[in-house]
Amino acid sequence: MKSIIERNPREHADCSISRSAIVNNPFPVREGKALHYFFLNSGPRKPDLENLQAKPEQFHLQEKVFYLYAPDGIGGFRLAAKVEACLGVPVTARNWNAVRQLDSMIQDLH
Repeated sequence: MKSIIERNPREHADCSISRSAIVNNPFPVREGKALHYFFLNSGPRKPDLENLQAKPEQFHLQEKVFYLYAPDGIGGFRLAAKVEACLGVPVTARNWNAVRQLDSMIQDLH
């Protein structure tokens, strides 16, 4: 995963960190530690989502954003390590709090 420090704000905008990624979040949860966004460098060609099934975690793939809801946190969550391999493309993952902060920074650039 490419570090957020290695990317400038324009690159984040290109990676779909935008109002649409926030607005299209399929989960009603807005907790920073429970909701995670994985921003894909490109759309996955043949995602292997069957290998990502885990309870109580839930996920949703929408274009270049993979949403993960992990109510018990992501610390002991093995699925997070598998996301990039199962999607077949590089990702940058951030929790809800970080996404909101990055969105605010990007909006300030415009």
